[in-house]
Amino acid sequence: LVASNVGSVATEALCPRPGAPTPTQVQPTAGLPGRSRFNRQLAVGDPGPPFESLPGIDGLEHSFAEWRDRDILVLMFLRSLCPSTHAHEERLRTFARDYADRSVALVAISVSRNPAEDLDKMTHRAVKQKYLWSWLCDLSQATARNYGASVTPQFFVLDRQRRVAFMGAFDYDPTGRKVTKTYVADAVSALLEGKQAPIPETLPKGREIELFDRPAPPDRSR
Repeated sequence: LVASNVGSVATEALCPRPGAPTPTQVQPTAGLPGRSRFNRQLAVGDPGPPFESLPGIDGLEHSFAEWRDRDILVLMFLRSLCPSTHAHEERLRTFARDYADRSVALVAISVSRNPAEDLDKMTHRAVKQKYLWSWLCDLSQATARNYGASVTPQFFVLDRQRRVAFMGAFDYDPTGRKVTKTYVADAVSALLEGKQAPIPETLPKGREIELFDRPAPPDRSR
């Protein structure tokens, strides 16, 4: 875990298979000097990098512009075998229900290349846990690189102009047991009122994202 210690995960989810390319471990503590404390790629106020034609658990392909009618876009990087993601699921369901009638889109992305976390497994997890948001698969891992995502779960709140208004952790405690500050919810509420996020950036806490140098293999899960 990075900056937290939430449960354990199956060995196959953490270790690449024999012969697999060695992943690049991304450290969330090194930001852009003078611009960002915890993100190597983006700073608050930067445009959110667009993405195109990512397959979703609904069997359709989705692109960044699809949610242009929403005032706020919340992007989150999740993994289906990540215990830190699991620890957030109940809170995310509550968040999704709380903002269901507001102009807020909630979109998750998985960049895992673990076969145990392919699109079919993502769909199974989403159905079992009653996900209330879109979940997309990006085997190219370009979205994680472009957003500077370093752990799962990690959150980016984009305003009406699709500029980064907040990035970091969902709330104060990744375990959900001692939540004293709700960073994402506070940012969204402030933006809906025409204000700035009260806390624009925090240290993301979760499992490190494994980024590979080789191109993605063909997706045969569908």
